[in-house]
Amino acid sequence: MKRSISFVLILGFVLMGSLFSQEFSLRDIKDKSLRITLSAYTKSDLAQITNLSLTGSRIYDISDLGKLSKLVSLDLFNNRISNIASLSQLSNLRKLSIADNFVSDISSLSNLPELSVLDLSKNPIRSLAGIDNLTSLKELILLGVAVSVDSFKYWKFTDKLQIYDRGGKFYEIPQEEKEKWYLLNGELLPVGRR
Repeated sequence: MKRSISFVLILGFVLMGSLFSQEFSLRDIKDKSLRITLSAYTKSDLAQITNLSLTGSRIYDISDLGKLSKLVSLDLFNNRISNIASLSQLSNLRKLSIADNFVSDISSLSNLPELSVLDLSKNPIRSLAGIDNLTSLKELILLGVAVSVDSFKYWKFTDKLQIYDRGGKFYEIPQEEKEKWYLLNGELLPVGRR
């Protein structure tokens, strides 16, 4: 009896260890540039990492980043990324920059309840659908993004939203005045002005 319990415990530890190593196995990361960049970290560092900057790393596939569940801040500026669906797994993420990439669909960001700072600059984004539900959103950067929003009336942000529009102009929209503003071709305008 004692022998079988020992065997089960040892087998359990081996299985847990192999699952953990599979989760962060650098060999399995699809994107070569991402694999090379992350190779600077130990496996235990990757499991605990909260801030990660991958600017200008020529990354195109970030599907493996969803495994870094403790990430709070992620900077993906100036890469070749078009699909960000895996970021929906990063529920602790508070700050995200996907500026200067090829992202057109940001709907997967609707699953990030803690996201407060979002930089979408210089992406071919067609719609802001999904981020309108983010109650923690405080800063939205849209430099070079020609997207339109009829009104912020139904957006769920609870405090005030700071926006840098397509041309880099800064605005602050208090929660109680959000129905007075809209985006037209990336430019923030008061509702009365069309």
